[in-house]
Amino acid sequence: MKNTVKLSLIGFVMLTVLLLGETVIAQKRKPCYSQEPDKTCEVNRCKANCVKKHKKILAFTSCIKENNGNTYCRCQYPCPP
Repeated sequence: MKNTVKLSLIGFVMLTVLLLGETVIAQKRKPCYSQEPDKTCEVNRCKANCVKKHKKILAFTSCIKENNGNTYCRCQYPCPP
């Protein structure tokens, strides 16, 4: 019984250390950006194009309108390692 508890505890500690290490590595990555000109700039279409182009589900998009009237979609996604 004691050996089973020890092995479970060791496995839990190892898993925790590995997951914390992966979290730190993921947080160190900087975001990449891309901008696409778009006249209507619908957020849903902008996000769909961003995910399709960069194959990143964790992509954030926004529509930006400049003072001169031009609009474009800005896509933010995790940079590849």
